Amino acid sequence: MSIITLGMLKSSYVYEEIIDRMVLIPIPTNREYTSPKEKNGYKDQVFSNNDMPSSILAKCMGVTKLSADGKVHPVCYSEINLIEEFFISGLTGYENGISELDFICKFFTRQEKLYDVRSANMKDTMVLYKNNALKPYWLASSSIDRLGFDIKFNFKVKGTGGVRIQHLYSTDGEKEEYGAWAVRPVFILDTEVLFPERKINWI
Repeated sequence: MSIITLGMLKSSYVYEEIIDRMVLIPIPTNREYTSPKEKNGYKDQVFSNNDMPSSILAKCMGVTKLSADGKVHPVCYSEINLIEEFFISGLTGYENGISELDFICKFFTRQEKLYDVRSANMKDTMVLYKNNALKPYWLASSSIDRLGFDIKFNFKVKGTGGVRIQHLYSTDGEKEEYGAWAVRPVFILDTEVLFPERKINWI
């Protein structure tokens, strides 16, 4: 099968057949994960798929740019949260929070037809075909703000209310705060061509 890359396609032909299409992602059964305090900085947090929906409806809002494997991958965003509250705290939460969010998404939704799964983050706005397509979506990223002689560690969340910055840790040692975030997965689908209905059951 030939591989179609972004460089081989005209812009009017590339995306229109898959943008805004929906795909139903089933949640595998019998999975439980404990996010340890050593990773989130808050406390051991136990999650089970018994508390999750049996499937997640995801919308294709763009594709990845030309990737290392030379393929074009549709990027689909969940319409709902996988987990409603995930707590992170302090420097530990800052350093590991996003990787834990990514792992949770992979752990509870991994299946054969998916190329990759991770949590939604602000970098997604740079890989999507449609700019500003993620305005109503929950996005997270970490940042470091230098104020005077102190270093402030923050976690940014972008949603319908704009960007909110949660202060997590300061080198002055006086503040070690925590915040709660939802976990919303992103599905990067495995496809060798831009007609993913050959492999993926689109709605």
